[in-house]
Amino acid sequence: MLLKIVGFSAIWSATFGLEDIERLQNTLKILDKRRMKFVLSYALCKEAKSIFAGWNVRQVHTQRNISGFAKHRRRAIELIISNFTF
Repeated sequence: MLLKIVGFSAIWSATFGLEDIERLQNTLKILDKRRMKFVLSYALCKEAKSIFAGWNVRQVHTQRNISGFAKHRRRAIELIISNFTF
């Protein structure tokens, strides 16, 4: 099972699982094949890092502001994934 932060289960009841990440990867391949540029932000987890390794991937630090209250804010790492160099 993926980390809780991947599915943002605090907001939605369903999580974004491994099969969903693989479907997303297949969609990115289709976009790339059609010569369409994309940029995707995805919460860091080992599964996503592995699946998206063939693209241009950067890690960036961000702050989560779920619910808008200071006590719920936390630092996180996102993967920025693209099919071009930026």
